[in-house]
Amino acid sequence: ARAALARLGPALTRALGDAWPQLSAVERAFACSALAGSNVAGAAEAMLRTALLDASAEVRAAAARAIAECASAPVLGALFSRLEHDDERAAQDAAEDETDALIEAIVQLAERDGSEAVDAAIELIEARLLRGGERARLAGARLLAQLARRADAARVQSLLSDANAAVRRRAVDAIARLGAGGEELLHVALADEAPSVRAACAAIVAQLAAPGADDDLATLAQDRDERVRVATMSALALRAQTPAAREHCFGLLLAGLRGGGVEALAALGSLQRIGGPDAAAIAARALHSSEPELVERAAACIGAHGGAALRGELIELLSHAAWPVRARAARELASQRAAAAVPKLHERLALERDEFVRDALLAALASLEA
Repeated sequence: ARAALARLGPALTRALGDAWPQLSAVERAFACSALAGSNVAGAAEAMLRTALLDASAEVRAAAARAIAECASAPVLGALFSRLEHDDERAAQDAAEDETDALIEAIVQLAERDGSEAVDAAIELIEARLLRGGERARLAGARLLAQLARRADAARVQSLLSDANAAVRRRAVDAIARLGAGGEELLHVALADEAPSVRAACAAIVAQLAAPGADDDLATLAQDRDERVRVATMSALALRAQTPAAREHCFGLLLAGLRGGGVEALAALGSLQRIGGPDAAAIAARALHSSEPELVERAAACIGAHGGAALRGELIELLSHAAWPVRARAARELASQRAAAAVPKLHERLALERDEFVRDALLAALASLEA
């Protein structure tokens, strides 16, 4: 429907201009989408600029997304003007969607139109957002996280001293765009009082892989806040791709496994992503956990990376007290094409009362005996 309307070109723009006051908010939002494909001589762009001032946050969001498709850098000012202003009447979800749409549109336009457009966007971030209220500063931090250049280190630094932790947390994302120039700022963020900021640092430490990265990750892995430790366990999957850091990462992941709970789950997720028999061997340490979810996640890692050396561990899990673990063991044995496990699968099937597990056992047997 949208494509058919867009083919009307200038006729669509004229018709919508006449009917706009009578359209509902839903219809105006759809009209914005259609206008994106019919921007002849800039007529649709003019209407979309006006739609950015609509009373409905949903319509404004649709206008921003349409502008991203069909407009050019000169419209950046109108998008920034909208970002500067709060609509206290809008529902939270609608207001957040509008902010997301405006930020996406600014980034798309700036990147599509080249370095001069990026320069213009950065200047507008500085002038219109970084000196504004909390919502404006947060939007500015989100934009810098996607557009910052090495020359913008001072701007990122100013955000790292913002009173709002959410702004500082978004500023951490911008550090990754600064290259080597961001290393000093990263250490400022690592000492932040807010756990959300320190947690965000984990991925950036792993990504930048600067000298001292392993020490920083070790410190984060022992942070007093669980959220930081969980984020670090996840970040270790990236750091472990560097051969020289692999063993160090395994040591931190093993410590995370011992911590149990969501920290151990994150560690197992990283071991799964890292892969290899050495990762599977560490995951096997969780097989005797009292938490069935950890045992199941460990079984998945062993099934993917353990090979024949750990197949006996999977066979033993066919008798585990938790049904999800038994079902997982059957699936992993089938994925490994473990024909030697067929007798044990039959043995378990004769005893199994859970229908979900029985289905997994039957599927495994069908696969292995085919």
